[in-house]
Amino acid sequence: MAITTEEDITTTSPNDWKYVSEGGATIVFSYVGPLPPTPQSPSGQSSCRVRNQAFEGMVLRLRKVPSVPLGVRFGSDSSSNSSDSSGSSEDIEVEEDDEDEPDDPSIAFQRQCMTRLVPKAHLPRLESISVRSPPGRMYRGGEVLEHGQGGEEGGEGLLGYETRNSQNNSAGGDIVDEHGDHDQRPHHHHHSHRDHSNDGSAWLRALATTHEESRPPARRALGGVDFKRKKGVLATDLVGGQGMSVEIKPKWSFLPNTEHLSAETKPVKTNTCRFCMHSHMRIQGLSAADGAQIQNHESGGISARGYCPLDLFSPDPERVRRAVYTLYDAWIASEGKANNLKMFVRGKGVKVHERKLIFADPPSNIEDDQIRRALADGLLPLLIRTPVLQLLNRLQRSLDMLDIEGLAKVWEKWCRVSSSGTEEGDGTLPPIGTNCEEPTLGEWGSFIDRYLRELGLPEGSGEGPARLERRKVAELPEIDTKEEMRYYLLAYLLSATFKDCSIIVRIPLLGSLDGGSDQRVGEDLEVDPTITMIDLDPKSMKRLRKWELLDREIANIYGMLGEKERKVCVDDWR
Repeated sequence: MAITTEEDITTTSPNDWKYVSEGGATIVFSYVGPLPPTPQSPSGQSSCRVRNQAFEGMVLRLRKVPSVPLGVRFGSDSSSNSSDSSGSSEDIEVEEDDEDEPDDPSIAFQRQCMTRLVPKAHLPRLESISVRSPPGRMYRGGEVLEHGQGGEEGGEGLLGYETRNSQNNSAGGDIVDEHGDHDQRPHHHHHSHRDHSNDGSAWLRALATTHEESRPPARRALGGVDFKRKKGVLATDLVGGQGMSVEIKPKWSFLPNTEHLSAETKPVKTNTCRFCMHSHMRIQGLSAADGAQIQNHESGGISARGYCPLDLFSPDPERVRRAVYTLYDAWIASEGKANNLKMFVRGKGVKVHERKLIFADPPSNIEDDQIRRALADGLLPLLIRTPVLQLLNRLQRSLDMLDIEGLAKVWEKWCRVSSSGTEEGDGTLPPIGTNCEEPTLGEWGSFIDRYLRELGLPEGSGEGPARLERRKVAELPEIDTKEEMRYYLLAYLLSATFKDCSIIVRIPLLGSLDGGSDQRVGEDLEVDPTITMIDLDPKSMKRLRKWELLDREIANIYGMLGEKERKVCVDDWR
């Protein structure tokens, strides 16, 4: 369902939104509404605006530029080499009316694909909304100014009006046009007057400028809001309101199928999980340049040292508790920079020194082991009783039955029998994924049809066997057609989506240590415990080769350890 035209987001002030977080492709703001007037407020300010109920409890997700490629293509479902039909969603032309710009790919992908694999109760609500402001509408401070209300100052002090020699984070309220005329260079600035009040981007520019200082410096250096976009995504605010929210990035939940591993990697990859091996490489600082780049791009933070995903996904409650403990310990040790655990209280990110805020009645004296025990007590009932972790585990391993090593072997076999097998003049085979178009939504739908049929899984229920039969992949599959090859490539891409997603566990604030975790107070009683899966965008074909190289590097570096030094990870679902 799309937001109706009456609910115009550009009538809200940029100050009505709060920066929440961002990743490589998107940036997120939550609606907080206008602040109530205070005795110190200028006459009429704030009191003239009211909260817009359409945006209560919602966040706005905007695409960034430059951003990572996305694994879904819009246009014809037929194969084509033209840029019009084969470009990724990041290349969509947006020069016409709002209706001519497709909804954000994440909306269509969730509606047509993810709801067939994950119960709707564990997915956020996503809606498309126009973010283009009408001609003449401008923004200054907390005010929304219609045409002619800017006064004699012209563009001075107006957000959405680019002024001469504008710089990043200017205190005077000038717009920061950090991409110039949508140049792909993050810090390209124009040095001339330019009025954006009539090109529809004024609200986006005002929003970006207002909250630029809230963004991490490392993220600012890489890019920002894409001002050419005409639509954003309105989603359920999973961290705002009463209670607390815990974001966990579980990562890889299984040890790989042994059938197609090389003799060199099999002893390593069948005993130590991918996450623990990768953590070792990061901690030791042993990553090569390419690997380090992938590390920073995909994780954006410090590895959660000591955490093993196989503990979190185990059916053993004590192992799940251990996983929560190690996630908390890594969060403390990294001063909140570890990427696998984040906590929010009433919409605000909790810093390490603020960790007592997760209690409804924060105790004055408390040890860290007491806090982490209380946190685990609050999280375990949902983590164990809901099917989300078991579903994630099944999706990850059933979509990655070959491992990247086996998939690369299938690709090589296909290249040898196909007409394009030796594109390189010296007879070498092209790297995995070379010249592969991004799948269309129709192709993703057909893939899911076959996937569900072959595994005998009911659609949209999240049900299925905990353990999956592996004998069917004891031998590499025979690939006779391009469509068959793409089926296995898409399977791996979708597995990667589930390996890199996050879950949001929403619970009431923790009770007193004496009264147990169920002693809630006040409005916090209204919080319904839920688990929601987020960050389920499809991955791009362009990343297959990087993943193959990174996998090889991780295994080789970890293999340098003596056998007794290697960690043994236990896969309870194997």
